Amino acid sequence: FPSVFESFFQDIDLLQKHGINMADIKKLKSVGICTVKGIQMTTRKALCNIKGLSEAKVEKIKEAAGKMLQNVGFQTAFEYSARRKQVFHVTTGSQEFDKLLGGGIESMAITEAFGEFRTGKTQLSHTLCVTAQLPGEDGYSGGKVIFIDTENTLYPYSEFILLSFYFSCLFFLSLCFSINGSFLSSLLPSFVVSFFLPAFLSFVPPFFLSLYLVSFFSFILPLVLS
Repeated sequence: FPSVFESFFQDIDLLQKHGINMADIKKLKSVGICTVKGIQMTTRKALCNIKGLSEAKVEKIKEAAGKMLQNVGFQTAFEYSARRKQVFHVTTGSQEFDKLLGGGIESMAITEAFGEFRTGKTQLSHTLCVTAQLPGEDGYSGGKVIFIDTENTLYPYSEFILLSFYFSCLFFLSLCFSINGSFLSSLLPSFVVSFFLPAFLSFVPPFFLSLYLVSFFSFILPLVLS
């Protein structure tokens, strides 16, 4: 079975082998679509709204992307089980908490932490900024981190005291301060491109649902991708 990286992060440059010209590929990249999977996750209507892409071109691109993806459509339970074996976990820094979560924060999934004020949600996300960069017991080799902050929580007396114990981690933590959902949406294209820079092949990007709500609650969703 292809690895998670191979099946999920196929660069759209590979579409050239299926008859898609580089000019059209650059148009996809300009709006933040950098993977074959990203094409499948984008509606035909949205693709047609990209300047320079006609309906005929979109159909050809969709067809080529469908041929390249291995796990589209139905699959046997055995195939699904084999893919699940590629899942790894990122430690929270607490062995007892890891046990409650079945091993830690699961990869290839979205984990949401919610609760009242001062229950440790932000501290958890700060801790994950460090632990996500450390090798794990189940084959995880460590990654890089992108952190989107909507409440200016990264002040020196919390995050960076923790990071001072792992000084090298500071060089692999990329920060973004977002003020609302519209601003965050404008950053998404460059954010997606970051996935494919050498420094960010693996990382934990925290998102905040509160960007799209009336009140700013501290919802943290670390998404761990290999």
